[in-house]
Amino acid sequence: MSVASAIYNETCHICEVISQSLKSITKRIIIGRQYSANRIVAQQLKEMGEFRDQSLESLIIELNERTTQEWK
Repeated sequence: MSVASAIYNETCHICEVISQSLKSITKRIIIGRQYSANRIVAQQLKEMGEFRDQSLESLIIELNERTTQEWK
């Protein structure tokens, strides 16, 4: 293995680690924003008279669980 090849392989590994970290952070940001949107949507649905049999909190939990399932 040449020195150039070893440096290239190590650089690629570092780039992969950085890339995976950025993807993870981006995913967490998106999910967090969706959770905030879920709260607003749940409040609006309740104000419109939808889901009368559910509390606001349980509706938010249901929406957040769906978000979590979609982002697995």
